[in-house]
Amino acid sequence: MDPIVGREQELALAGAFVDGLSDGPRALVLEGEAGIGKTALWRAALAEAEAGGCRVLRCVAEQAEARLSFVGLGDLAGALADEFLPALPEPQGEALEVALVRRASGSGRAPDPTAVGVGFRSLLVAAAQAGPVVVAVDDVQWLDTETARALAFAIRRLDGRSVGVLATLRTPLVAPEPLGLERALGPERRFVRARLGAVDLETVRVLIESRLGYTYRRPTLLRIAEESTGNPLFALEIARALGPEPALEPGAPLPVPENLREIVAGRVAGLAPHAHAALLAAAALCLPTVDLVEQASSAEGLVAAEESGLLCLEGDRLEFAHPLYASAVYAAAAGGRLRALHARLAELVANPEERVRHRALAAAGPDEGVAAALEDAAAAARSRGGWETAGELLEQARTLTPSARPEAARERGVRAAEHHIHAGDRPRARALLEAILAEAPRGSTRADALRLLAEIRYNESSFADVAPLLDEALANTDDPALTVAIELDLSYVRCNHLGDAAAADTHADSAVAHAERAEDRTLLAEALAVRATVDFLIGRGVDWSLIERALALEVAGRTLPLFFRPSAIAACLKLWTGRLEEAREELTALRLAAADSGDDSDLAYFLTWLAWLETQSGNFAAAAAFADEAAVEATLAGSEFNRAWALSQRAFIHAHRGDAAATRADAAAATEICMRFEASNPMLWVTGALGLLELSLGDAAAAWAALAPVTEAFEATGIGEPLAMSVPHAVEALIGLGELDRAERLLDDFERKACELGRVVALTAGARCRALLLAARGDLRGAHEAIERALAEHARTDLPFERARTLLVQGQLHRRRRQKRATRESLEQALALFEPMGAERWAQRARDELARLGRHRKEGLTASEGRVTDLAVQGLSNKEIAQALFVTVHTVEVHLSHAYAKLGVRSRTQLAGRLAAGEA
Repeated sequence: MDPIVGREQELALAGAFVDGLSDGPRALVLEGEAGIGKTALWRAALAEAEAGGCRVLRCVAEQAEARLSFVGLGDLAGALADEFLPALPEPQGEALEVALVRRASGSGRAPDPTAVGVGFRSLLVAAAQAGPVVVAVDDVQWLDTETARALAFAIRRLDGRSVGVLATLRTPLVAPEPLGLERALGPERRFVRARLGAVDLETVRVLIESRLGYTYRRPTLLRIAEESTGNPLFALEIARALGPEPALEPGAPLPVPENLREIVAGRVAGLAPHAHAALLAAAALCLPTVDLVEQASSAEGLVAAEESGLLCLEGDRLEFAHPLYASAVYAAAAGGRLRALHARLAELVANPEERVRHRALAAAGPDEGVAAALEDAAAAARSRGGWETAGELLEQARTLTPSARPEAARERGVRAAEHHIHAGDRPRARALLEAILAEAPRGSTRADALRLLAEIRYNESSFADVAPLLDEALANTDDPALTVAIELDLSYVRCNHLGDAAAADTHADSAVAHAERAEDRTLLAEALAVRATVDFLIGRGVDWSLIERALALEVAGRTLPLFFRPSAIAACLKLWTGRLEEAREELTALRLAAADSGDDSDLAYFLTWLAWLETQSGNFAAAAAFADEAAVEATLAGSEFNRAWALSQRAFIHAHRGDAAATRADAAAATEICMRFEASNPMLWVTGALGLLELSLGDAAAAWAALAPVTEAFEATGIGEPLAMSVPHAVEALIGLGELDRAERLLDDFERKACELGRVVALTAGARCRALLLAARGDLRGAHEAIERALAEHARTDLPFERARTLLVQGQLHRRRRQKRATRESLEQALALFEPMGAERWAQRARDELARLGRHRKEGLTASEGRVTDLAVQGLSNKEIAQALFVTVHTVEVHLSHAYAKLGVRSRTQLAGRLAAGEA
């Protein structure tokens, strides 16, 4: 569906309109300004009407044809004329034929309007006898008068016929709606007026990407949405004018679509100079008021500007009829005139930030006084969360810095880039940093630019060249604060993504040491928190005293990536160690704080962890919503790496729900990004998702194929942190394949580490795997004890999905021990947990297990013989049956032999026929 049409409420109205035609005539009018998406929605509604069996009569009215007689009637009635016109009474038929230019008038006079209206009504009534008819008019305001009159006449006289009118109407109206539909049909359900509003930011993004192939970051999209007021057509035209890689000068307005520029130019051309001066003053002001515009131009000019219709008075405020009119007026002015105007406005405005902007735009060349004032204004904007504004002000400050102060210009440029990163505009920051690095000498400014460029690259493109950039940055500075920041980045990159735990450990120690020597509490807070994270990731557990010390030292409002903030690290560590409620509260607060501060650069990171939290809690719908939002936020911020995290988490959620196609699609997309970035961490989610999916499908071989690469890495290096979600899945897959010794070695390491660190989540999974392993070896008593231990661990935490899986295994063990009542109780408890969560494949497995209870009693088979024969007739080999039921191949052979004897068959083909006949 066209992105413009993605408006559920309006489409629902269109569907209700089509469904209601069987009850008699009705009308739906879609209103809105030009380009808002009326026609796209109109077309979608007509497609739905045709799919529902309606006959659609279309007319696309044009302003140029509005003065032509009956041109619209030709479109609407032409399709009916050949079929029904011959049967009409002669006066009606003759009038219609003349109106439709099918023959000349016998009298030489124009057709009688009443006869045309009556004839058109007769055509509609005749057509409606075969099924509902929809009269569809796009841009009904341009319908020619004669057609409008005939259509209005017919509508008022349709009685109970199944005829509807679906029209679009451009607003604001310059004349009454020409068909009089509300008066003819009444407001009670038969007439509906729907006004289309602005589309949201995500729709603007999808629209631009799908139509033009341009990918813009959030700040650019926000400006486009604001300037277009959410009008899809205007948004597209602005994007066309911007091009695929916009390079806007700081403070510059967006380009104006050529067609709108021509419209405004035509309207302004006829205005008196003093009216044009008032319009230009209003366009140049951030908050134009009557007083300011009059002082900058004249009272007479303001009155004339209002009378032009381009400028409107709202209390004391002045607003353009559309924001793009302001851009068009401003873009048409000459540079010298604009500088003079901005100099005048700098003397008039009271707001310090706006005043310095006008001073900057009035400057004819470098001016340190203005540059310093811009720097101060940027600090004020940053304190209010205006990251993009602050970045633009600093860029202007860089431009206006005198050539005698090159280091100051570079420093302002680096700070501008940092603010653009936090605004989510990494491409703009990258271009700025690359320009600075092309001429920056050795020193701390160069080091800081390298550090920020590395941060951009590990979000945008690849980790391959990030470490060398950071190493070079470290060699370029002896500034303690900058050294700590670089060491933290190196620790993050090497541990999280390059898998070099030893190097990460060294960098974390170095960061703490430099922070302590610098005696900077904020730096020390961050270094201590990262030190605790590295310890956790390499399997040392969590030193909560380090976290408490970091939190006590943390200073709110400091500019740094979210994943380096002590409060954020503390929340994630609580999540990772199973303290879910604390983590939910803290992560939610951090998410809201990030949104309030305007720093959306790393928001996707926290949304991903909120998604995982809700997945663990069994709230799959909430988890999916967070993962979807994370994917969108990552795209808007230009962070491909965070998008990989979001996609891998979404695959994990799909796997829990049992949606195989969606799991594989998101897993493949995440894998492609990880391969390009040479990043390993999101692949844990991908392999975990694919492994879980294949286990739910009962395919141990496919599960192992997905899990093998990661599992082999664990086997080679040892399990550091036992929360690695793929290990229990790998153990189950190995058991299913009959690789019991290898499964046991992996499980021993996993449970040892889980016990050592007290990871309840890992202990429950480990005990369930131990039960499966013991059952596969025939030790049902040991398996029963292990599953009871797993359920006891579940009592210490709230993990409904994992508990349901454990109950499912318990039910299978009870059945093997021939404890029918206990079997049913366990399976019903598992099903009661799986179903509300939407874990459909696992729920079906529980249903299948319940259905097998007593199913084969009438054939004289035991429960075990019944399970084996079920799988045999499905085509599984003896080995595959043994793997599925966690028994030996010999046990399968014995059960099949007994079943053959009881049923009087000698082959699997005969077995299938015998069971099918029995069930029939």
